[in-house]
Amino acid sequence: MFFLFLSSTMKFISYENLVLAYKNASKSRKNKKEVHEFNKNIEKNLLDILHDLQQRTYKPYPCKKFILSDSKKRYIHSPCFRDHIVHHMIYNIVYDVLDKRIVENSFATRKEKWLHKWMQYVTAKLDKYRWLQDTLYYMKIDVSKYFYSISHKLLKQKIFAYIHNPDLQYVITMVIDSYITSSLFDHLFDPVSPYRMEPKKWVPIWALYSQLFANFFLYDIDRYIVQHSKPLLYVRYMDDFIFIDTKENLLQLKGTVISLLHNNWLFVVPWKIQMNTMKHGMNLLWFRVHINADKLRLQVSKSNKKKYWKCVDNIYQLDANIFDNKDRERIQSVLASRKWLFTHTGSYEKYIIGVLFGIEK
Repeated sequence: MFFLFLSSTMKFISYENLVLAYKNASKSRKNKKEVHEFNKNIEKNLLDILHDLQQRTYKPYPCKKFILSDSKKRYIHSPCFRDHIVHHMIYNIVYDVLDKRIVENSFATRKEKWLHKWMQYVTAKLDKYRWLQDTLYYMKIDVSKYFYSISHKLLKQKIFAYIHNPDLQYVITMVIDSYITSSLFDHLFDPVSPYRMEPKKWVPIWALYSQLFANFFLYDIDRYIVQHSKPLLYVRYMDDFIFIDTKENLLQLKGTVISLLHNNWLFVVPWKIQMNTMKHGMNLLWFRVHINADKLRLQVSKSNKKKYWKCVDNIYQLDANIFDNKDRERIQSVLASRKWLFTHTGSYEKYIIGVLFGIEK
């Protein structure tokens, strides 16, 4: 990892950094047509990017837009390969700087903070409080349209408190300000709300840097909660805040979190805040957590069980002969990822995987 951010005199915009970014960017898109077109004249294309960045005339291209529907409808904006390289240049430099400011309670899109780390953290914390099972409640707070609501002004202020290299500041500013929220969700917010009054906001969901910037944007709220409110358990997964404590403490914490989010020009729908006793179980990411009879149980949620069996049913309805080896590998990968959830929650004995395409039971 390069550490060019340590001095404002060090060069961020260099051919070496651009080549490193190209190598990282091409790993995930090596089979894309746009990558093959770029590689036909790779040296000239890289030098053109370098020249535009040095002269500060670089202009991002329009993104590919599509809608992704899983648990809810998401509007995705995928950058072109040329812009993807620039995003990797930014990411390679700023990741370590910004990630150090994020507390350990945040597990979204961070290195060494994968799903199994989240499971270990939550189960270890809750195991200490099993004797409080009759008084423990959980609270989940979700920021409304989080990625679309992030203010460019506040985001840059927070980033530039730790990033001082002028070239790096220019590229970050150029990339952030190139995306502006449309009026798509204006009807959901009050005309005098910060969402409607702030014209420059939004980081696109599909861009490489978006996950890092969106996670970092709430770092100061995390620190305040950990250092001052100190709930029994606090976990954040991007814009989902999860707390476990007594009901009285959670009610007090609720007003504090809403106030902190409002100060960052973010909005919470009050009636979507979930609060209930831990005895009834809590859906957390892909799992359901129970504390009953002094036992802590971690199960795969019903929604993920349904997704898995729906996936298997759809595969059985297809003719296996129409798939080539790449298709088989993709299907195996999808089913294996679902299988992983079951095997890490003590539910493997209830898990039966299809034998189609030679997948083992």
